[in-house]
Amino acid sequence: KKEYTEAVKWYRMAAEKGNYNAMYSLGMMYAKGNGVEKNAQEAIKWFRMAAEKGNTNAMNRLGMMYAEGNGVEKNAQEAIKWFRMAAEKGNTNAMNRLGMMYAEGNGVEKNAQEAIKWYRMAAEKGFELGMYSLGEMYAKGNGVEKNAQEAIKWYRMAAEKGSELAMYDLGKMYAKGNGVEKNSQEAIKWYRMAAEKGDYLAMYRLGEMYYLRGLTKRGLPDDKKELNGEVVDFDKGDGLNSFAEAQKWFNKTIETCDRISEDATTAPIRKEAAVMNKGNAEMYLEIVKKAIDRGK
Repeated sequence: KKEYTEAVKWYRMAAEKGNYNAMYSLGMMYAKGNGVEKNAQEAIKWFRMAAEKGNTNAMNRLGMMYAEGNGVEKNAQEAIKWFRMAAEKGNTNAMNRLGMMYAEGNGVEKNAQEAIKWYRMAAEKGFELGMYSLGEMYAKGNGVEKNAQEAIKWYRMAAEKGSELAMYDLGKMYAKGNGVEKNSQEAIKWYRMAAEKGDYLAMYRLGEMYYLRGLTKRGLPDDKKELNGEVVDFDKGDGLNSFAEAQKWFNKTIETCDRISEDATTAPIRKEAAVMNKGNAEMYLEIVKKAIDRGK
């Protein structure tokens, strides 16, 4: 049975005998409040001890604490120092974090090429966030020539490793025909995978896709105007079933956005986005309900 208090006891015994992996693990327990009272300063103490003994995960965590101002005064330069130390020792998470610092110009002069260098290093070592970040750079033409096909390549690699962000962006690429032939079924496939991982934007897009599918099958000209006349061709399913599926996903969007906006630990900017997305879903949900009533 999982027992955090007992785990802390053994980590502490090992850490006090100089085991740097135990020092790192003990730091994580304090950082998360598992088995002990949450204490960022105590977490930093153990992370620092482990980092100074060469633990790259501890170096990366120290970098994160300085980047976020968690338990210490926010210090981007100090964050970069620790990210770089970990990255140069092969820590892929730190490589990606260092890339982010260069991409945002946080603590260093903004440098997209340097960001790409670190993202690529992380990506080529199989780190999914590095793959996704590299895909983003190609999709936006940031530091490299804009290249939708290259973006899709990296998004797909990240998505296949479980990145819901990459799944969502792959869905968008297929929905718009950006870098690939437009394919609504493929878009739905990737949106669904992201939605099943809890991505509320993917839930919303799924609702939208099924709504469009319903319009195509039922041929409701008034509703077509709601999305500026955009119609997607589907070769299976009838309008009523598609509207019901749209209703399901819009409802899931609203439920998920409610949870996010009520979560005390969620960042304010994400709460705002959730509230806005919920409003959009509610608007379309009313249209879909009318379409279902007419279809019946």
